[in-house]
Amino acid sequence: MVDSRTATQRLEEGVAHHRAGELPAAIAAYRQVVTALPGDPSGHYLLGLALHQRGDHADAAVCWIRTLRIQPDQEEAYTGLLQLMLNPVDLDERIQRAARPVLARPPARLQRVQIEVTTWCNLKCAHCLRTIDLAEGTWVNRHLSRADFARIVSHLPPSNVICLQGVGESTMHPEILEIVAHAKASGKFKHITLNTNALARKADFYKELRDAGLTHLSVSVDSFDPAVAEACRAGTDVVKLRERLMQIAEVWEEEITVSIVLSRRNLEDVELTLSSLNEMGRFEVEIQPMIVYDAALADVGNQPYALDTVDQERVRTMAAGFGTRYPNLRIGLGGPLSPDFGAGVRCNRPFYSPYVTVDGYLTPCCTIEDPAVLGHTSVLNQSLAEAWRNPVVADWATHYAVASPSVCEGCCFHVA
Repeated sequence: MVDSRTATQRLEEGVAHHRAGELPAAIAAYRQVVTALPGDPSGHYLLGLALHQRGDHADAAVCWIRTLRIQPDQEEAYTGLLQLMLNPVDLDERIQRAARPVLARPPARLQRVQIEVTTWCNLKCAHCLRTIDLAEGTWVNRHLSRADFARIVSHLPPSNVICLQGVGESTMHPEILEIVAHAKASGKFKHITLNTNALARKADFYKELRDAGLTHLSVSVDSFDPAVAEACRAGTDVVKLRERLMQIAEVWEEEITVSIVLSRRNLEDVELTLSSLNEMGRFEVEIQPMIVYDAALADVGNQPYALDTVDQERVRTMAAGFGTRYPNLRIGLGGPLSPDFGAGVRCNRPFYSPYVTVDGYLTPCCTIEDPAVLGHTSVLNQSLAEAWRNPVVADWATHYAVASPSVCEGCCFHVA
């Protein structure tokens, strides 16, 4: 029987066994620790970790639930429990019921938070929610004020990344430099990024963004062919885009990503786009499939241009030779284009990557932009933790931990 005096020693012994890969010995030591010190979260967390690594997921979940009841901000236990809930592991209803209340809150630290700073834009992308709503006469252009941005940031926990991006073109915000500077001065974010079509500002402005504190820049390039670019992003001047991208790359070097949204509009052209980028310099390239926001419009909307499973497999086959054909590019495939997609792991963005609209409303992620989903819960006048205590938000989170809601079904990142 281990008393509290020797529990610390047994914990150290358990960690040593754990590091050596001796799971049975580690588990035995950790069990003694949690018996002697039931109020110490370390023993419960480490016991859960060892049990999880042994494949005993149900008992691991119980251990992590106990950890979080003692220490609600224990990030590793929260992550582990969340992944068990989102993965297709065998957790009985009793454990799921116990886990839901502990997950009905945001983690102490976010992976990414996205704030929509403006809904103005200089282009009309065919797949964009803004373009769709403009055609229906329901879109409203507006900027998030610098004061409101500051209030939102004050209400957020730390995050690895803050993305100053929504439906609009962020560089059109008249105070975007000041917004970037405020995000940096807050000290809450390891990385500050935004996406741009690179056509709304002169090249020197992107250096000003970097000097203000932006650490990463993503540039949208769907094609350098005028007709294809017009079909994807109406209003694109491909000559200017090519020139601007090269100018920006001179300043940003390795801190720039080229983002390609792939659909049947530019699928046949994608290799030409990659070839052009390869000739222009060294780039990180992210290829992700188009998300259909107007699925209800069926054949008169964007649905016919979405990649189906045959198209997706074709892209994966093409990607096998990208490294040889485009040595200057580091190309990543996102969503269902990734070979690992659909392995049973559901999206964790609602817990780690919330989205805040230009009006300050919280939504689960950047592809669910309707604030009604979370009951028009604002983070302008309350912290994110307080917002998550809103019954509508807490209920949504606890139910999502068991099964994805219908609102997720239209997203190309959705795994049933």
